[in-house]
Amino acid sequence: MTYVHLQLEKRQRVEIRSVLIFGALDTTSATLSRILWQLSRREDIQEKIRQEIQELQNERGIDRLSYEDLSNLPWLDALVKETLRLYPPVPFVRRVATRDCAVPYMQGDELVYVTIPKGTIVFVGIAGSNRSEQVWGPDAGEWKPERWTESGNSKGKERLPGVYAGM
Repeated sequence: MTYVHLQLEKRQRVEIRSVLIFGALDTTSATLSRILWQLSRREDIQEKIRQEIQELQNERGIDRLSYEDLSNLPWLDALVKETLRLYPPVPFVRRVATRDCAVPYMQGDELVYVTIPKGTIVFVGIAGSNRSEQVWGPDAGEWKPERWTESGNSKGKERLPGVYAGM
């Protein structure tokens, strides 16, 4: 191996690390900013989360909650899921079809299929599907964490599409 070859590998490693670090910081800060912005507009949700946290702290007799504790707070969970639904940190993802498949879609009142051959690169529009009124209803563009709670979702949580479906 030559010195130039090693230098190129080192530079590539630095570039890859930079992309990963920037990607993680940028997506996290953007999501937290959206959460805080939306909370500033919905005092009712602020109060529900505050109450949820205080009740758990009082129940446990502790000031600091663990990650596991926070993960089990329904309203906190709902606001994170709803923020990621409305403002996904990545607007689309690139995938490769692992087998031939037919994807259904509506053309007017008729259900039709488009065939996607194995090996085809497909871009999935997360932002578009997360704001689709056909999927989420007429309030698809609204930030409503209650849609992820038992009381706020008439369809049931298992019917909600996306990465958190059924969780």
